[in-house]
Amino acid sequence: MRNPFTRNHLLSLIAAPLIWAAHFLACYLFVSIACALAVPGARTGIAAATTLALALIAVSAWSNYRKWSAVRRSNAPDAPTHAFFALNAMMLAAMSALALSWVAFPALMLPVCAA
Repeated sequence: MRNPFTRNHLLSLIAAPLIWAAHFLACYLFVSIACALAVPGARTGIAAATTLALALIAVSAWSNYRKWSAVRRSNAPDAPTHAFFALNAMMLAAMSALALSWVAFPALMLPVCAA
């Protein structure tokens, strides 16, 4: 099976936004369950999930950067299309990392379970 991150594949384009959406959903579910059951350590769980999600987004961005730099060095006739696809995937990864940080920041700075 070919790696979807080495060619123009929809998964390589939307991987970072999917990771952000999964993180967003997981944080909301985790905090709501932790607050309802009075489970301590909600902040630690959010920090761990955020670290994992940022690492996965970084892997996606690095993979697309490698694809972009390889395509830019090649003289293939469809190189501009592939480079544009990889560049868009890298920009989506950057925006997803920013959005992920934006979601995690209040949970790490404010009280998680306000009474």
